[in-house]
Amino acid sequence: MIPALGFGPSGGDMTDSAHKARPHLEGRQFSFAMVPGSLLIFCFALSCGAQAQTQDDAVARATLRVQCNVPQARIRLLNIKPKFRQGMDLEPGKYHVEVSAPGYETRTAWVELTAGQAARITIPLSPDPGVQRAGRLVNTVGMVFVPIPPSSLTRTSADRGPGDSPHPENPKPSHVGAFHLGMTEVTQEQWHKVMGRTPSSFKDCGGDCPVESVSWNDVQTFIQRLNEMEKTDKYRLPTEAEWEHACRATGQPPAYHGVTEIRGYNDAPQLDPIAWYGGNSCVDYEGGYACGGWVQRQYACNRCGTRPVAGKTPNGWGLYDMLGNVWEWCQDLYEGPRSRAPDSTGPCSGYERVVRGGGWTSHAWVCSPSFRDGHGPEYRNSDLGFRVAMTP
Repeated sequence: MIPALGFGPSGGDMTDSAHKARPHLEGRQFSFAMVPGSLLIFCFALSCGAQAQTQDDAVARATLRVQCNVPQARIRLLNIKPKFRQGMDLEPGKYHVEVSAPGYETRTAWVELTAGQAARITIPLSPDPGVQRAGRLVNTVGMVFVPIPPSSLTRTSADRGPGDSPHPENPKPSHVGAFHLGMTEVTQEQWHKVMGRTPSSFKDCGGDCPVESVSWNDVQTFIQRLNEMEKTDKYRLPTEAEWEHACRATGQPPAYHGVTEIRGYNDAPQLDPIAWYGGNSCVDYEGGYACGGWVQRQYACNRCGTRPVAGKTPNGWGLYDMLGNVWEWCQDLYEGPRSRAPDSTGPCSGYERVVRGGGWTSHAWVCSPSFRDGHGPEYRNSDLGFRVAMTP
C-alpha cells in the first residue's frame, strides 16, 4: 500500500521557507504519493481544477479579427470600453464595430460571436466624396491635407484681437501662395506610425488626440522621416503667414476671425463651438491636469487636458482646431510681439520659433488668429503640438 499524505498551510510537513516561496499555494489542499523508484508524483487539487476551468473558459470565449482595405483604419468596439486589438478574447454576444479613416466614410456593423468562435470579418471603406470634391489629399499615415488658396494677408484695426498691440494705419500685406495644410493637428497615432513611440503627456486621451510635448527640433525629425516614408520632400511646417491666412479662412465661423466678447479670463462663449481652451477643456480620463483652481471659467471641473481632434466646428476651409487644443509650431523665427502682419518668409535671424493658436490651458483672449508667441526650438510642453503643411 502506497502511503499518501495530505496537508495544507498548517501542516507540519511543509517548511516555512517552502511556504513563503509559494504564496500562490496558500489556502489550497494537495497530496503526493511515494511510488517505487522514489518517483514523486504531485497533484494539486485546486490547481488541477483551476487548469481545467481555464481550458473551459478558453473554449467558452471567442476571438475577433477585423480586416479593412485601408491600412491606417481605426477600429473600435462601440459597446464595450476596452480598446480593440486584433484577435482579442471576447465574451460571446453582439458587438458594434466601427471602422474609420481620414478621407473615408465611416462604417459600422454588428457582429454576433458564439462560444469558441474565431471570427474574421471584412469592413471595406469608400472614399469620402466630400474630401475628393474638395481636392483634399490623404497620405499613407492617414493625414488629410486641405488645399489653401493664395492670398495677400493684410491686418487692419478690425483684425485686432483683445490681446494684440495696435495695428499700423498702413499695414504691409503678406503674400501667401497656394499650399495644402493638415486638416487636423498631428495626432498621437500618426506620430507613433512615423516615429515608433508616443511622447505625449496625455496618453490616456487616446490616439486621436493631438500629439504634444514635442519640440520644434522633434518636429523637424518627424517631418524628415515622413518625407522619407512618402518618398517626397513636400512636407514641412507652415510659415507664420500661411498659418494665419489658413486660420482666418473665409471669416466663418466669425470667431475664427477674432473673438469680440470675453466675459472672463476663461469665459468666451464664442470660442466654445470651435475651440478647446481654458474655459471648456474638461476631461474624464486618467492623468488629466488639476484645473479646479482656474478662475472665471465657462465650465467648472477638476481635470483638464487635450481632447480628440476634429471635435469642434471647423473653419470655412474645413480646418479643425486652428484655435485651442494645442499650440502649433510654425517654421518662422520669432523676434518678439509685433502689430503688423507676418512676413511671407519671416525674419532672418533669431533663436526662438513662432507658436500660434493657443491651447487647452489658454485664456480666451490668447485663442485668436492674430495672437503670437515663441519658444526655443528645444522647448516641450503638454499644450504644444503642430500640424503639417504640404507644398503643391
